[in-house]
Amino acid sequence: MKENPNPVIKRVLVVGAMKLAAPALIGQTENMETDRDVAVNKDGFPYLPGTTLAGILRGTLAAAEANLLFGWAEKQEATQSPLWVYDSALLFKKDADPADGKADPANVITIDGVSLDENQRNAETPKQPELDHMNKAAKDQAKFDFQAVDKGSVFDLRLSLTIRRNDRDLESLLTKVLARLNSLYVGGKTSRGFGKLVCEKIYRRDFDFTGADKVEQLNAWLEFSEWATLKTERFEQRDIEFKQPENISVLTAELELDGSVLIRDVYSIEEDEDHAHTRSKSDGKSVIYGTSWAGAIRGGLAKLLKTNRRANAEAYLDEVFGKQYFDGKKNVTTPSKVRLDASYLSGGDRIKYSRVKIDRFTGGAANTALFTNRPHFGGGCRLSVQFAQTDAAVKELFLLALDAIDKGLITLGGETAVGRGKFKVKSVQIDGEEVEYKQAKPRLKEAMENV
Repeated sequence: MKENPNPVIKRVLVVGAMKLAAPALIGQTENMETDRDVAVNKDGFPYLPGTTLAGILRGTLAAAEANLLFGWAEKQEATQSPLWVYDSALLFKKDADPADGKADPANVITIDGVSLDENQRNAETPKQPELDHMNKAAKDQAKFDFQAVDKGSVFDLRLSLTIRRNDRDLESLLTKVLARLNSLYVGGKTSRGFGKLVCEKIYRRDFDFTGADKVEQLNAWLEFSEWATLKTERFEQRDIEFKQPENISVLTAELELDGSVLIRDVYSIEEDEDHAHTRSKSDGKSVIYGTSWAGAIRGGLAKLLKTNRRANAEAYLDEVFGKQYFDGKKNVTTPSKVRLDASYLSGGDRIKYSRVKIDRFTGGAANTALFTNRPHFGGGCRLSVQFAQTDAAVKELFLLALDAIDKGLITLGGETAVGRGKFKVKSVQIDGEEVEYKQAKPRLKEAMENV
């Protein structure tokens, strides 16, 4: 029998215990309950297809390295991927396996939103972008709600690497991919912090077919069938030094709420409430999603730039924050240069109170005018912004925005006319180093050099 010139010499199985640090928008084409529903498998579990996971993992490597580990295809030539990436069901609890019938599917939540592109739903009568950034008001018929897999949901990232005799060092490439598992995002609206992933543990098992026990290793591989053994002695927990992308800078600002904030969410209200601040279903914490931060900061910067007679401020901000529009033939999306993560408020509380409209003629309460709110009062949060290290203008733009936030020129949420949505900036860091942000005039000049 002719010898295989390039036999398999090793197989490596890896399981990453993953967790959603923010809700994930895993959409599907058929929408029954909202404008964009979560994709589920035949058993009703929200899930991430292996193709989706392979795509975000491939993005952690340079093109040449990615071709070695994930394969490539060009015209009539192609190579098979030595790394297999499996579908993953999203679960509510840890240590649960959907195969045993005891696991619960991850919670699916509904989030109120404003569409930035109604044209995607109604291409025959296209309209302009649906959010008026100057007055923070949604344009007519722009309501857009969507489902998301809730924060705190877990899944197992399952990988299988096949190594042949003539392969280059694929294990080092696999290690590079695993080192990025704490800086990945999955699903839609990732530039606004949705789908942020955290890797809690990594398990690995090797089958080496070149040693003295190669027969035993081969038999073990042939008998292997259950990934559920990852937490037994058959898999070893491995320590990985997680790394952030080298070309990305991270700006973090510690903020203190100056009074109260109210970002309305009809899915957070109780029976006797008209409005309540948005909160996370998984842990009950008040939340400010990246979409809210982007809208408030973009709108505030637009006013600042236009006040300084920068006529093309809107076009510049479209470059920074991205834009969706209909060009007459198709939907066009320009990517955002920044990523704003969700902020979870710590300290303070959501407090319910009622007020009435006063009849100015009688001085008494107007009939049927009782109105009940539940804003969040007190506490603070962290604002996290990611951008390219080489983009100095974007850095200066966000330092300018933080100065404006601290001065109360940029506010967040509703009822800002009565003092809500104001924050004080306690500290600012870029890549772990303290920076000064209270330099409005020089920041304004540097931030607007392209405007």
